[in-house]
Amino acid sequence: PIRGRIPGWSTLVSNGAGGFWWIITNDIEEAVNQSLSALEQWSDLAQTDPEAMERLQSKRKQLMPLLDRLISTSKRGRRQGRRKH
Repeated sequence: PIRGRIPGWSTLVSNGAGGFWWIITNDIEEAVNQSLSALEQWSDLAQTDPEAMERLQSKRKQLMPLLDRLISTSKRGRRQGRRKH
């Protein structure tokens, strides 16, 4: 990373009242968990709009395998980083 910059993950968050926005966090597991929670809330709101629900579900299906792979890779990297060589 460039001096003074910290790498991070884009995270979708919700205020619980229908507002959604992006933040950056340096913890991938937190990013995934918060994003999934926000997507579930968004999905609940989209129940009244079939077209919005279809778009949301399509995006969620695309994201799930990627998020699972990121979590798996992150956990594996943390375990390897703890080993003494």
